[in-house]
Amino acid sequence: ELINVSGLLINEIAIKPNNNQIIFASGEKGLYKSINGGLSWIHVFTENCWDVKFMTNNPETIFLLKSNPTINVTQFYKSIDGGNTFVLKNNGWFLPTSVAPHDGGARMGVTNADSNRIYVALLGQVDDYPTDNNFIGIYRSDNAGESWSLPYDQNNDGVPNNNPGGPYSDDHWCF
Repeated sequence: ELINVSGLLINEIAIKPNNNQIIFASGEKGLYKSINGGLSWIHVFTENCWDVKFMTNNPETIFLLKSNPTINVTQFYKSIDGGNTFVLKNNGWFLPTSVAPHDGGARMGVTNADSNRIYVALLGQVDDYPTDNNFIGIYRSDNAGESWSLPYDQNNDGVPNNNPGGPYSDDHWCF
């Protein structure tokens, strides 16, 4: 049972919109799923999970942000079967050239205005971008997480650069 696990440090709880018996809890000890309103829990993933959300117009589709300790970066996963299986979706997602020195996690935003649009603030550090301390970028998907872009126009030419990072400032390392 979830109650007997210490140090969960839960980041997000998602309740299925059309069935309040289905609950997901993401936290430092992984992703947990309950199918009986929280009376018992299944441990789905053991890696740190930062955020979990249901697609706003399809409660069978679930989005998850989960740490990958091998490369030290948070990655995006998608389930289209109610959370029974999750698939990594990394087309356009940040991939460090070597193991990142720090995985700072991520947070996700979804909206009823466009159920296919997802924003993710990806945090962390990378050695090959020294000005990118504690921030990697705000990623955007317009197709429910199938592909990602970093729509930041660093040189103001009207075209997103799609490079890791964001609008830096000399006096503040986060935008």
